[in-house]
Amino acid sequence: MIYLYILLLLLGCVQSNDDLLISSQGIVDRETFAHYRILNAGNVLINLITLKGDADIYVSHKDFATYDPSVYDFHSATCGMDYVVVPYSFQKPFSVGIYGHPSYENSSYLLEVYDLDGFDKDKFELVYISIGETKKIKKLGNNNKEGNTYKMAAKTGLWALFEIFHLIFL
Repeated sequence: MIYLYILLLLLGCVQSNDDLLISSQGIVDRETFAHYRILNAGNVLINLITLKGDADIYVSHKDFATYDPSVYDFHSATCGMDYVVVPYSFQKPFSVGIYGHPSYENSSYLLEVYDLDGFDKDKFELVYISIGETKKIKKLGNNNKEGNTYKMAAKTGLWALFEIFHLIFL
């Protein structure tokens, strides 16, 4: 039943840019993490599209998300597009860790956060955290035509549907 609920959320929420709270591209080296904090949000879908290499996503209510099962609360570790649905009831702020798989020197990714329940987009805050530096990421415009083309292909929901069936039946 929970899979059907997630499937319906995914197919319903990724159809328009109106639901997109923020989009950020980055690069993570092998066996390291890029860390983000989501300071406030309602129900969100965190979508990670690996553009090169293999990046995985981990979400935790603790300071830094890692691949240690005692630390993360949600994760997705596939080759390709990963996603996590974070419910409204989940503790805020929470951390998002993007892990670079050891099979690749580095991995480039596109991190997108989608609103699932009408959260005020002007109040949404995503912070990138690195050693000795913290910076607030502002909403990105639609000036990256190549990235937008890729995002539109990913928003069909077909890939997410395939991954859900893969998880359920294989």
